Amino acid sequence: MSSKEAILSKYRQNIRQQFDMPDLSDIQAITYPDPLVQFIQMTESVGGHVIEVKAGQDINAIVKELYPDAKEIASNLPEVTIATRNPDEVGRARDLNGTDVGIIRGKFGVAENACVWIPQQMKEKAVCFISENLIILLPKSQIVNNMHEAYKRIEFDETYDGYGTFISGPSKTADIAQVLVMGAQAARSVTVFLMPDAQELPLIPIVADAPGSEALFLIDQSFVQKGALVLGGNAEIEIRMLFQGLSDDHLEEQVEGVDIPSSWTGCDILGVHHAVGDV
Repeated sequence: MSSKEAILSKYRQNIRQQFDMPDLSDIQAITYPDPLVQFIQMTESVGGHVIEVKAGQDINAIVKELYPDAKEIASNLPEVTIATRNPDEVGRARDLNGTDVGIIRGKFGVAENACVWIPQQMKEKAVCFISENLIILLPKSQIVNNMHEAYKRIEFDETYDGYGTFISGPSKTADIAQVLVMGAQAARSVTVFLMPDAQELPLIPIVADAPGSEALFLIDQSFVQKGALVLGGNAEIEIRMLFQGLSDDHLEEQVEGVDIPSSWTGCDILGVHHAVGDV
C-alpha cells in the first residue's frame, strides 16, 4: 500500500457520518465564443506567456531563442533534443535543482482561468516546480471552457501513483503586505507553447522503393521528433493513429518490409494503412 492510500485508509476508518454529494447538474458554467482566445488572454493576465507554434517550426530553436543563456534544460520529451537533464534518469529530485528551463507536456487547458492539466509523466515531478522557467507544450485544440468540463477530463498515469496538477502561469504570492511576488514557490516564468494539430503538419514523401509505393515522413509534430516508414510493393501509407515509443523490432513484427534507419530509433511512428490490411 502506498503512503497516500495508507493515509486515506486511516481517514476512512474514522468517518462518523457521511453526506451525499450535492446535485450540481443544474449549474450553468461559463462558456466562451472562442475558448482558445480566452485561454490566451487569461494566460497573459496571470503573468504567463503564450507562443503559437507553427507547423514546421522547431521547438528546440524557439527555446534557445527565448533562453539563450540557459545552461541546464530538463525534459523527458522525445522531441526536445537540447535537454541536458532527464527527470526520468536523475537519482533524486534535488538533482534537478539549478534547472534553468523545464519542458513538460500538458493534456488540456482551461479558458476560464488559464489552468493547464499536467498529470505526472516523469519519474521526478519536481521538474514542474523547481525549474526557474517552465515551458508547457499544449495542443491548441485541447482547450475546455471551464473547470466543470476540466474535471470530467482529468486522467492520471497510474505508473506514477495517480498524481497530477493544474498550473496557471508562474508561481505567485501576495500574502506579505499584499505585495504580489512572482516566482515565490515555483517557476518564475511559464510559457505555453500552443502546438499545431496533426492536420496542420507537413507530410513529406521520402522513400518509394518500388513502383506504386509511397512513404510519408511526419515532422515537427508536438509528439514526434522524427519518424519514417519504408515499405516495398504496392503499399499505401496513411496517417491513422499515433503509436508512441514503438521500436524497430515491434514494427518489423507487424509490417513485412519495414526498414527504420538506426539513426531514427526511439522515435514515435504513425499508424500505417497497408495494401493488405491495417496495422
